[in-house]
Amino acid sequence: MEKTILKQVNGNKWLVKRILALTLVLITLISCLGTVNTTQILGQNPSVAYATHDGEPTTEPNGEFVIPLGVTRDMLFATPSDSDNDFEAGVLYVGFDRPYFGAALNEQFAGLDIVRIEDIKLSQYESMIPLTNMESLNQDIVQDTLNYVRRKIGMEYQITLAQETKESVWDSIQILKRNTNVAYATPCFIIKHAGTPDDPYFTNGSLWGMEKIQAPEAWKIATGSHSVKVGIVDTGIDYTHPDLQANIDLTYAYNVPLGANIDVMDYDGRGTHVAGIVGAEGDNGMGVVGVNWNVSLVPIKIAKSNTDPTPNKLEKITLFTVI
Repeated sequence: MEKTILKQVNGNKWLVKRILALTLVLITLISCLGTVNTTQILGQNPSVAYATHDGEPTTEPNGEFVIPLGVTRDMLFATPSDSDNDFEAGVLYVGFDRPYFGAALNEQFAGLDIVRIEDIKLSQYESMIPLTNMESLNQDIVQDTLNYVRRKIGMEYQITLAQETKESVWDSIQILKRNTNVAYATPCFIIKHAGTPDDPYFTNGSLWGMEKIQAPEAWKIATGSHSVKVGIVDTGIDYTHPDLQANIDLTYAYNVPLGANIDVMDYDGRGTHVAGIVGAEGDNGMGVVGVNWNVSLVPIKIAKSNTDPTPNKLEKITLFTVI
């Protein structure tokens, strides 16, 4: 009797192992099928090509777009006033709060005259697949990156409009803004080689720190934007300084000791020095160049000088810097 029970238990263990093994194989197959890419024609307009996912995106949890602290939804939709750089006519980038595919995706672009929609993350995922065969790379990092990108498939798209004008881009962004499922929309800004700035303190080698952090390499890709606001938490900023004037934004300026948006002028010099490092206007033929040639510097004055740090105001400082 005991031998019979023992055989039955061992047999059950074998069966459980077989079921687990088959389950793992099925999960692997489903996961692989989920990464197959097909370019399909969807919707009523046969001229609209969609780069889409074939079937369910993945068996993994889908990522969701989360708006960072202090950022409002309006900030995530570009407007003509945000544009310091040229952008491609008739093309824009659109992000969603969660993945969309097939007919559900088609519905999100109602009201737009679209020629092509390309899933950006899907393209990135496919371009990274060959990396899994390279022994020289850390495969754990490769797989982690692949999994992250894969979870974002269906959330970011490049849109090509039928009307190849810049006006059509701005009009489309306003239409998309009314769709609460759209997380952000922005033009396809053109990356230009900025070259070497002509600011004298840079050209004579005085700003050796910029070379140290390889800023010139970064400037080949971008030189900043006034749509980015940077709070300078210090002794204020000399907002009349000729190398800073173009990059000053006093809208959100704040004097913490006084508790108001008044007297953010720097009477010490330290805050102005910091502001210059962050965002002195670049390539304007004078003075120095900042890490960002174009940026919005917001003075957050917490002290009159080095000897007046007002540490009891740190909570309010953080609040106004974030907001």
